[in-house]
Amino acid sequence: MILTPPDTPFFLRNGNADTIAAKFLQRPAPTYRRELLPDSTGKTKVAYDFSDGISPDAPLVVLFHGLEGGSGSHYAVELMLAVRDRGWNGVVVHFRSCGGVANTAPVFYHLGDTAEIAFTLDTLAARYREIYAVGVSLGGNALAKYLGEQGKKALPHASAAVSAPVDAEAAASTAASRGCSTRTTSSAP
Repeated sequence: MILTPPDTPFFLRNGNADTIAAKFLQRPAPTYRRELLPDSTGKTKVAYDFSDGISPDAPLVVLFHGLEGGSGSHYAVELMLAVRDRGWNGVVVHFRSCGGVANTAPVFYHLGDTAEIAFTLDTLAARYREIYAVGVSLGGNALAKYLGEQGKKALPHASAAVSAPVDAEAAASTAASRGCSTRTTSSAP
């Protein structure tokens, strides 16, 4: 297969312009139904923002957001609108301390937190028989790591990791070189 580069408008050909433009073009979010459910530690609650489909038996698309993202992120809004338009169920699962919910657990979220991904998917599998998962950026890395660890035992019927930092050291180094604090990109104290 021969891949051709996309025909991107000249004013969106920089690594940040398309992200910023998408935010300005964002449509209103779907109506979410929020549930606060326990996390994998049992010591805090996390927000699950559901976009209900035409039937509780319809498939569920789970979104694991990026660093400090959530159900209001432009990519989350667009995915949940597409899921709704299909008649399916959707949920944006917020990681610890995101979605306006304080974290009372002794740990925060990170890109290798596959225990949280597994716990979340197990929780949702108790309600939905057909699950698909998408992870964006940090959420994509955690999802991909979970899929690699679980292999054929992984719960989603299909999954996608979008813009995931699969090389954490390189991603942290690049972020630091661009002025991002290493306290937010590494586990070092």
